[in-house]
Amino acid sequence: MMLVIYYRRHNLAGHTYYLGATAQGLCFVGSWAQTLAELQSFYPLAELRPATTQTEAAATELAQYLNGQRRKFTIPLAWPQATPLQQAV
Repeated sequence: MMLVIYYRRHNLAGHTYYLGATAQGLCFVGSWAQTLAELQSFYPLAELRPATTQTEAAATELAQYLNGQRRKFTIPLAWPQATPLQQAV
């Protein structure tokens, strides 16, 4: 089964970032001012689909964090390529 990642470019705190999410949660936060190629290189075998709502909660929490309004995140994270040890850390 192919990994599907939903992506969208968001403007957060004056910079643009690509966010990617699976059905299980956020799996990618790009470097600011980078292109979609960064996500493609991180997940070369994934099917990338434009997000509709999948990255909105993450974008909201990241914006709050970058503006000093949040210290902890509540969004679910997904690490589809991580080993069990990496996921435990």
